[in-house]
Amino acid sequence: MVLSRDLLPLFLIGSEGEALKGERRRSRPEVVTNALRATDDRRLNLALYGFIDKGGKNNKVFRSWLRSAFSFPAEVARDERLSYQALDAFKTAQKVADALQVALRMLRPKMAAAPRERKNLRNSQRGETDALAGFWQRLEPSLARTFLDDLAEGKADAMKNLKGVLRSEARNAFKAAADPHRRDADGLFRIANASNYLERRLARLLPKEKNL
Repeated sequence: MVLSRDLLPLFLIGSEGEALKGERRRSRPEVVTNALRATDDRRLNLALYGFIDKGGKNNKVFRSWLRSAFSFPAEVARDERLSYQALDAFKTAQKVADALQVALRMLRPKMAAAPRERKNLRNSQRGETDALAGFWQRLEPSLARTFLDDLAEGKADAMKNLKGVLRSEARNAFKAAADPHRRDADGLFRIANASNYLERRLARLLPKEKNL
């Protein structure tokens, strides 16, 4: 299953011509543009089919079949202003995920030769992966559905609500990964450092609006 956050930007008019690596630029699939021209429905429903090549052992490449279904407000895809707001939100979510990933890595115990300590390190790395995957999984409904619907309906607090969800989910994911490290003083020290880093990044990426 391909996550909406990976492909939805392709369907938004605001992403047309976006600079990628080198001289490459993003181009919205023609089938999406034609569908938007042909439909008067408030929602656009698309199904994506294709293959993903995944690397394996001994330089072998395995091709896996994928199918993903998308449903989102057509108005957000058509309107350039709404598209840019959606794209900014997707980019902010990615930056929050990047900050969370750094904080999770800060929880890792020191490298050591003892078998038990190596096992603790492997467990910590698995915890990072699970926490980050859980973050995106829980965020998906709010980011790809609720937020886009709020934009289409013209709700002024759409971004404010999404920021609250991002802040909450990042903290929840960090707490779940940090709990197993609360066994000794060294673990508590790492948790404190990582938590301080994450809170600083969240404050910068998701500043709270001042009440007038």
